Amino acid sequence: MSLLKLIKASQNKEAASAEEAEANGVPPPPASDAASTSEPGDNPAPSFKGFGRKMSVWSTVARKLSVSTTASTKTVNKPTITLPKKRYENSYRTQPDDSTTFNGPQVEKFLLELLEMRLKTEKYDPRSCSSLTTSLADVIKARTKKMGFRRHRIVVYVVVGEKRDQGLQACGRSVWDDRTDNFVTVTYENASMFVIASVYGIYYE
Repeated sequence: MSLLKLIKASQNKEAASAEEAEANGVPPPPASDAASTSEPGDNPAPSFKGFGRKMSVWSTVARKLSVSTTASTKTVNKPTITLPKKRYENSYRTQPDDSTTFNGPQVEKFLLELLEMRLKTEKYDPRSCSSLTTSLADVIKARTKKMGFRRHRIVVYVVVGEKRDQGLQACGRSVWDDRTDNFVTVTYENASMFVIASVYGIYYE
């Protein structure tokens, strides 16, 4: 409601109250607010208890605006604090430690166990083939990272196809350092499908 509407509504309310009091024969309140004194024996002045001083239009509007402003300030969200990222000093290492080098036999054993457990009773379905490929790649990548090959980038490549006595050749070519980088490729087959999973471990200087 706008300010002009509030003022007009308050004026109409005051006029209606005055007309109602005049119709009921109630005299208006005294014009002066000063306290009157009376001597003993004088007739007491009439009491107008219940007809107190009314608030002005501007006081009513100011009170409503104050209430709305107080209510709106309570919904202000607190600012979020973003902590700075940790930065580590350069180790100046160009080769991995012996304990953290990409271990091909360990990864190969893990791949064979995972594919055997996951695809032993799986049947080829062209509608779910894409989701199966993505799921296998995500699991292989996550488990390989947990093996502790520090400062290695892990890349996983998975191929899933239907087994129908067809021929297939898969090959890969990379440019890397054979002293620090390595890869493993495993092939698995069941009654209806075949899977080729490759894991590449590239040392990140």
